[in-house]
Amino acid sequence: MIHRNYDGSYVISSRHVWLPGNYDTERAAKYAFRLPDTILARLRDDALDNDRLIRFEDLQQAARALKGKTDETS
Repeated sequence: MIHRNYDGSYVISSRHVWLPGNYDTERAAKYAFRLPDTILARLRDDALDNDRLIRFEDLQQAARALKGKTDETS
């Protein structure tokens, strides 16, 4: 589920549990479902440290890095 907050940001849940992160667009929120919670938590922490929301580009970069690690172990 994707929920739009009063400030225009988005949060997501799966199986009645809120997942880490606060996203700048609905597109980013949809894409976040592709990544593990551990990656979302790291992106959330980085975004909070920099006083911003998680962006689609942040998620794409994390997905590419994760794919690279998966390819190395194959």
